[in-house]
Amino acid sequence: MLQGARNIVSGQPNRTVDGLQRTNRELRTILERLSSGRRVNRASDDASALAVSEGLQNRIRGFKMASRNVNDAMSALSIADSAANSVTSQLQRQRELAVAASSGTLSDRDREALNTEYQAITQEINRTVSSANFNRQRVADGTDLGSGDATIQSGPTAEDSLALPPIDLMTPIQQLEASSVATSEGAREAISAIDSAMGSVSAQASTIGATYNNMLSNLSNLEVAMVNTVAAESIIADQDMAEGIARMIQKTLLNEGATTAFQRFQEISRNQVLGLLQG
Repeated sequence: MLQGARNIVSGQPNRTVDGLQRTNRELRTILERLSSGRRVNRASDDASALAVSEGLQNRIRGFKMASRNVNDAMSALSIADSAANSVTSQLQRQRELAVAASSGTLSDRDREALNTEYQAITQEINRTVSSANFNRQRVADGTDLGSGDATIQSGPTAEDSLALPPIDLMTPIQQLEASSVATSEGAREAISAIDSAMGSVSAQASTIGATYNNMLSNLSNLEVAMVNTVAAESIIADQDMAEGIARMIQKTLLNEGATTAFQRFQEISRNQVLGLLQG
């Protein structure tokens, strides 16, 4: 009789226990995915999807850093452009002084007063060009970022790069250092030198503007590519919340039903054992 009781107790359906364990595992997986928002959290979830997802994530991070690089380069170009605009304004003032000093109606004393301002402007132009820096690198005197050798990593792959143009505002204005408007003849020579310098500065300003616009277009393309890549990665690895919640409800109901049934079975088994023992 005791052996029969043991058979009744040990004969409870193993499938019920296995079903409960499987449902609990699935429920834990569903809850993990819902809490993280990710369908693929480890290789065991979906090995191939994880590999693709990680590759896309690398590209997304690359797009973000490349956008930062391009923004930095645009900032450097903006500084160079501001320096070119300032130099142009100062050259225009120097030309006004030279035109005034070339007139025969002025006395030597008048020209000396004009020349004092003229020389001060020359020094200010030199200071403006020399102080045009980005991240402690010069951008307007033909060195550092203005040398023409600087390249910008403009995308997630090694082949994605843009070059900063050579920017040298110092060389065109060096010829002005020896110029003077203290005499009418010197003033006329200064006019020619200033016109030459202004032409060079204007041409370089145009190059700066064209490069800036090119980088702005590149930045826009990076943003579009990053949005599309994020969307593709999301489709592969993100959890569909509606589907996840529906599955969670389903598994929760199955788990509760199986638990209730298992508890009921244990109660019935105990009653049967007691009945056999008492009989």
